[in-house]
Amino acid sequence: MSLESQSNEWAPIDRPESDQDAVRVEFLTGVEKCRASVLSAEQDLGLDAALRAALAQRIWRKTAPSFEGFPSDQDDGDLGRISKGDMPVDQKLAAIVAFTDLIAINPGQAGKINLKTLRNAGLTEPQIVALCELVGFVSLDVRISFGLSLVKDLT
Repeated sequence: MSLESQSNEWAPIDRPESDQDAVRVEFLTGVEKCRASVLSAEQDLGLDAALRAALAQRIWRKTAPSFEGFPSDQDDGDLGRISKGDMPVDQKLAAIVAFTDLIAINPGQAGKINLKTLRNAGLTEPQIVALCELVGFVSLDVRISFGLSLVKDLT
């Protein structure tokens, strides 16, 4: 089936404009709350905001290289390497980055061994959960942002 023949299926739901706006505002408010909770969590659990921002930028670069994502001002050291898509020198950070890349790019290939690697690198269960939340949110945000950028001209 061609893209042209599918275009009617992709048409926005026919609602009064104010109803559509209300749904979009509710969605965007939820996204912003989620973004704040994963990027600058009140309880960072040892995964500070600078590391979270570097990981978010990495996910954007690896999954949507032509699309601008989270800004990251990490220029030097391991955080700079992480945000630019390179591997850090620190072994604990390297384990975090390897897991992040796997879940963001090939989540179906992840298994218990990957969790064991994180545990062996010194991450606690709450840190692993926080890392999964971060990777999951940023991956979703990439897809939503990229998808909306493709359809913005259709409306």
